[in-house]
Amino acid sequence: MKRLLVSQEIAALLSLNPETVRRKAREGTLRFIKLGGEYRFDPDDVQEFLEKRRSIILPDNLFWDRMSPKEVKRLAKKTKRRRYAVGWRVFGRRTKKGQTWCMDYRDDKGERRREVIKGCLDEDEARLALEKKMLEVFNARYHPKKNPGRLKFSELADLYVEQARKAGKRSWKTDEYRLEGIREYFGEAGLGSVTTSAILEYREGRLKAGISELTTNRERALLSVMFNFAIEKGLMSENPASKVRKFSEKDTARDRVLSLDEEKRLFAELPSDLQPIILAALHTGLRYRELLNLRWSDVDFERRTLKVEHTKSGKARFIPINAVLLGVCEKLKADHREGKLVFSLEPRTVRTGFENARKKAKLEDFTFHDLRRSFGTRLLELGVNIVTISRLYGHSNVLVTQNYLHPRDELSREAVDLLVPGALKPVENRENLAPIWHAEKTVPSSHPLKSAFSVN
Repeated sequence: MKRLLVSQEIAALLSLNPETVRRKAREGTLRFIKLGGEYRFDPDDVQEFLEKRRSIILPDNLFWDRMSPKEVKRLAKKTKRRRYAVGWRVFGRRTKKGQTWCMDYRDDKGERRREVIKGCLDEDEARLALEKKMLEVFNARYHPKKNPGRLKFSELADLYVEQARKAGKRSWKTDEYRLEGIREYFGEAGLGSVTTSAILEYREGRLKAGISELTTNRERALLSVMFNFAIEKGLMSENPASKVRKFSEKDTARDRVLSLDEEKRLFAELPSDLQPIILAALHTGLRYRELLNLRWSDVDFERRTLKVEHTKSGKARFIPINAVLLGVCEKLKADHREGKLVFSLEPRTVRTGFENARKKAKLEDFTFHDLRRSFGTRLLELGVNIVTISRLYGHSNVLVTQNYLHPRDELSREAVDLLVPGALKPVENRENLAPIWHAEKTVPSSHPLKSAFSVN
């Protein structure tokens, strides 16, 4: 049951006479309950009164809002009316830059405050700002926000994940996975104890455990989003993660590309049921989730194209099917005629099988996403222009594509050697200068990729 307020409490809050509060109740503008001859008021009714009848708070017959503090004090002593000395008011003062409007009020703790109203142009705007401040003081006193110290971090994590799942956030499962380690560290601690220093201590521990700076940046970003969510829900007043500076990511771009020799070693260790999806990754450049979400309805055998709908950017794109991938799809279609998914594999099975094969093949510092990087780099080495590669990747900007392309050092030397005196020749066709990587090198008749793959 809510605590009912008496007329004296409302009068002290609004700097009115208690009789004025009771008069408003008798007039019907403020709902009340009369118990034992005393007027009782519900805080919700008072808030509704403030929102609908704000002009009642600053009546026109009171002239002290236009007086200086000294005049108010002198008038209060003369008339012995204390409410003049503690009233809510706005006043203007002259400065070198012009007139400045200020407000004089008492906060929810009863302490007097004087503030400059920034950006205020006239008295009407100043009064509106004062009325907004009055509502804030009332809510702070009678509708305080939930104490963040009582809410546990694990409870906030559950609320955030549930909200992200209902909102259809594509990466909510990734957020849930990243929150596992953060939950384990903070445990059942209250939100009040998750301070900036606590987050810095958590990050230092992660770095000592061998976690990369890039991963800690992602965790810091997740915490910042969570705390902003808590602020919107009224559970917190500030974001402690916003004061934690992230590490620079200028030198964190990966340049790991799968060579042809490493590819043979990898496929020698891969289980037979995982080889098709790895081949598809090398021949399409699709992401891990895009491959697992690929359906047979997205495969057009007549036009030899793949339609990728569940993308990171949310925009569908089409990928051509080459001869190697066509053989893979035809074989899978014959083996799984009733299935809806092209690769009917569990995510855990793909991750575990790929990691085990990588270790057996002795491929150091190689991830599944590096297959996507290898796809674009091989196309660049074969003379495909970067605009086409960017379109196949589904990037909105070729600058993003540049981070994926890392040609071999041997090709860079060959390109520079073309400038040696005697090797430089005039370009016959100046209209097509897109494939500039190999000015003199021709693609051999035996395709290096075609000979390295097998559909069996």
